[in-house]
Amino acid sequence: MIVIGVIFVLVGFLLIYWNISYSPFKATFDKEMQERLSQVTPADEVCRQEEIDALPQALKEYSEKIGLVGSPKHHAVNIVFPNTRFVFDSEKNMVLTMDYDLWLLSDEPFRSAFITSSMGGVPFDGIDYC
Repeated sequence: MIVIGVIFVLVGFLLIYWNISYSPFKATFDKEMQERLSQVTPADEVCRQEEIDALPQALKEYSEKIGLVGSPKHHAVNIVFPNTRFVFDSEKNMVLTMDYDLWLLSDEPFRSAFITSSMGGVPFDGIDYC
């Protein structure tokens, strides 16, 4: 009876641990991105029509639609894609659902992402630097 009780307690701890949203990797990633962001020099530039004219036609039309001309240029962008479907193995038709926190910085080409997902019920985090 005691052994069964210990097993239930261990399984309970594992379930709680796997569902805790805190990740030391996420905290490290957020800190590194804030440090990197503090190194980016803000620009006072705005998008000009000449720049838009040099783009392919589809991007020109999109830029006009969203009113890009005259808007401030940003040297850092953070985009979060929650519940993103990712093809993990196309031969086995295996698709993962993940949260994808993407940072793009343009002072020097820099891209980084923090990925959170699970496989077989086991959660995992990943950091992608480029």
